[in-house]
Amino acid sequence: MTAKTKKSGKREMILERAKDIFSGSGYEKTTLENIGESCGLNKASLYYYFRNKEEIYVEVILKEATEFILQLQEELKSVSGTENKIHHYLLSRIQKYAERLNLSQLSMESIQKVEPIFQDLFQQVKNEEILFLRQILDEGIAQGEIEPVESTELAEALFVISDALKHERMLVEKPYPNHLYNYTKVEHQLSLMLRLLFKGISLN
Repeated sequence: MTAKTKKSGKREMILERAKDIFSGSGYEKTTLENIGESCGLNKASLYYYFRNKEEIYVEVILKEATEFILQLQEELKSVSGTENKIHHYLLSRIQKYAERLNLSQLSMESIQKVEPIFQDLFQQVKNEEILFLRQILDEGIAQGEIEPVESTELAEALFVISDALKHERMLVEKPYPNHLYNYTKVEHQLSLMLRLLFKGISLN
């Protein structure tokens, strides 16, 4: 086993242990010492693998998000209709985000701290999701369900708008006790937007 492979394996183990701790204690109460103890490492040793707690948290979320997106894309194979597929995909993403946000009990201060790191690392996942949305739209066009549209542009617009609704709600709405957020309004807004969009481009 090479040093690089060994380091990669250790990072994965740290992320798995950190995921359990973040889920159990929340982001605010979790410390590097907690994570290190669960891995048999001291705080100083953790810095060999990660720069800080924020980086560990973001990578935990991204790993979980990637696994969830793959699972969600598999689910869509049993969903029929372009509008239903897009709706199910985007709505499930928002519900998962709300679940993770509430489970981690993030304060607004902590959200603002991890957001820049998250955006940098999230770009690849974002590109893959937009590609997947485009493929759904292209399939709908090929099957005569929707009008021929600029599928790449529309896929990116759908992704950006759904994320904007999600983030806007998080910024304007004060969390409930224990930093819990209610995303019901976002789900309603997203459903309304998609209904109006597909009413305009549907050929059925």
